[in-house]
Amino acid sequence: MWSRLVITGGDHHRLHEEITISGGELKHFGYSRIPQIGRLQGLLDKAVAIEPNADLLEILTERFEKQEDSIRAAINARSKDRLRFLENTLVRRRDSEIADLMNILSELERNVRNELKVDALPKQMALPGFDSEERNQIRKDIEALRLRLERIPEEKKLEKAAIEKRYAGLTDRTFPVAVVFLVPDSHMGEVIS
Repeated sequence: MWSRLVITGGDHHRLHEEITISGGELKHFGYSRIPQIGRLQGLLDKAVAIEPNADLLEILTERFEKQEDSIRAAINARSKDRLRFLENTLVRRRDSEIADLMNILSELERNVRNELKVDALPKQMALPGFDSEERNQIRKDIEALRLRLERIPEEKKLEKAAIEKRYAGLTDRTFPVAVVFLVPDSHMGEVIS
């Protein structure tokens, strides 16, 4: 069975999505999951497409319907396995996003501080050619830079918290996409070319 696995975080933001494969042996009186993906892939690689005859299709349908709960449990178990594997990857991605954001805001903080250094500011507000409106604008710009500088530490905290929230409380959702039955040679119908 192929399924679409969607992993979301604390704010229901989609963090990861992939198509997964799961499967098992569908017997008359039960279903046993095959947890080894390599083994499943090997079986698929050897498979040949057939058109099942009516009797075979009836048997497969009946067995599938009887074991549907077990099959869904196998699909969900595969999703949980993938989630456990992906948790470390998502933690690294979260930490990388936080580090990148902190670097950007720290660089902004350095640049604003450099702009506000005493030697970078105009020494004399009464520069020739500047009218009072232009001098007022320079004062407003300098004040805006100071206010921006004051907001950066709080912005760092808020942005970090937002990223941490997005990656908190991972939830996996599984949507079955397709089912393929692999039938032993002894039950094969007409081979499809």
